[in-house]
Amino acid sequence: MACQAADGRGEETALASEIPARFGVSDMNGVLEALSETVQLPRVRVAALARLVDELASRGDRVSLQLLGAAAGELEKHVVAITECLELSFDIPIAFAGGAFKSALLKDTLTRSLNARGFQRIVEPRFSPAYGGSLLARRMPHAAGCRQGS
Repeated sequence: MACQAADGRGEETALASEIPARFGVSDMNGVLEALSETVQLPRVRVAALARLVDELASRGDRVSLQLLGAAAGELEKHVVAITECLELSFDIPIAFAGGAFKSALLKDTLTRSLNARGFQRIVEPRFSPAYGGSLLARRMPHAAGCRQGS
């Protein structure tokens, strides 16, 4: 979306100038060049972009708000798919874990959409994501039949 804004195909957004600044280049073309020369983008750089989107969204940047909304929508689809696959009820506790959830906007948007779907028990995580997932997997022997890769 930042590239589209930079070349006139998309809505104006502060991302079009802020992302190049974070990469130390002058424009989005420079960002694309830097990315094409990088074999693997370090997680810390990706995380910094997520924080940037959150920061700009909190200042009202419409494109950043759209990106956070889209991220919340994809996470909601994951929750629903996993719940259906594991044949769980919608009253199970849902915990958000990971750096993305430092974003109050993302958490609030996802919480509202999950509440609207019937998930009412949004809780603070008690375990690491890996440990919590392994506990759930041990209780769900039929989980191996879930569709993978989609």
